[in-house]
Amino acid sequence: MKFNLDTAQGIMIHSSQTGEVVLKRPTGNPAAPFRKESYTNSLLLGSNEQLQDWPVGHISDLSTTHLEPVWAVGPDIVLLGTGKKLIFPAAEVLQGFGTRGIGFEVMDTAAACRTYNVLLAEGRDVMALLIID
Repeated sequence: MKFNLDTAQGIMIHSSQTGEVVLKRPTGNPAAPFRKESYTNSLLLGSNEQLQDWPVGHISDLSTTHLEPVWAVGPDIVLLGTGKKLIFPAAEVLQGFGTRGIGFEVMDTAAACRTYNVLLAEGRDVMALLIID
């Protein structure tokens, strides 16, 4: 049996599978420090406990308009989970992050979930855009 001390602050990703991401949200109650919430629609998740529905059902739907909430916050790094498969977004999306000096990584959603938790545990200012399909 392996024990790990969970030192990350904020909303973490408990698990991901096809069609669902389960989040672990802090409750502030020492007896039950987290509650699990299941999401089946795409979402935007940030290290500062930002959480909102994200209206992108497929990477082909993604436009720079969908990124306005991200750019308004200006995190250090953004992870884009593109669903079951890694699919790169349009060039203007990539360019939008570059011109703003925001780190941007594209990966499948399962990899983005794992990477988000690691960066959050390191105390990084990270945001995940997760397409759930």
